[in-house]
Formats: sequence, C-alpha cells, structure tokens
Amino acid sequence: MSASLDAITRLPADTYVYPGHEYTLTNLEFAKWLEPSNQDLESKLRWAKTQRSLGLGTVPSTLISEARTNPYLRTNERAILSRFGFDAGATKVEVIQAIRDLKDGARKWEGDAENDFGSVGEDSRLNCMHLASKI
Repeated sequence: MSASLDAITRLPADTYVYPGHEYTLTNLEFAKWLEPSNQDLESKLRWAKTQRSLGLGTVPSTLISEARTNPYLRTNERAILSRFGFDAGATKVEVIQAIRDLKDGARKWEGDAENDFGSVGEDSRLNCMHLASKI
C-alpha cells in the first residue's frame, strides 16, 4: 500500500482520483476523528454531507484534496502520529498499518451507521493493540 500511495503522490496535484465505491462520508468522518483540527477535513465533510443529502456523489476528488484530507497521505502529520502514540521517527508503513488496523477494527467494533469512532477508546493516544484486544 505504501508503494502505491508513493506512486500516486508523484502525480500532478490536479489529478482526479476515482475511488471504486462511495465511502467518502465514512472515510471523512474517520479522518476527522483522527485529525479533529484539520479545517480542510471539516470543509470537505460539510460538502460531502450536503452532496449526499441531495442524492449526489462525492467523486471524483483531486490529489491535492486527498493530500489535505486523506490520513493515508498525511502519515507525517503530528495529530495523526499522536493518535497512535508515535513520534516523528515512525515510518510511513507503521503509520499506514496503524490507520488501517484502526479503521478495520472500528468498522467491526461499531457496526452502525453513525461510525462513532470516539467510542473505540477514550485515550487520545489510541493504541491499536488496545483496540484489537477489545474486539
């Protein structure tokens, strides 16, 4: 996954990104939980909610938008690192794996339409091993 993301990020910023499924709202809610002070995420989440309420899609996106809102492309951001208890020395692969494990675990853990990721752990330095032990 890391190599694929590296290849994608080398494309021009205005490159359109076409995901295979309409998971934008759920993905943005998860990303917002990971990085609550990201104003780009807040704006995109509001936009996506409006789009979906009107029965409209949210794709395609652009690479620049993804770079500002997609946690898999933001593995060096302090807020994301601290969510997992990582310091700046964490590798991209470690952070990607932690994000993926948490997202997979949160989906299994919650299983509801609200996707209240905050209930998977109250500690802001959430540890994926802790989450796994709860499942």
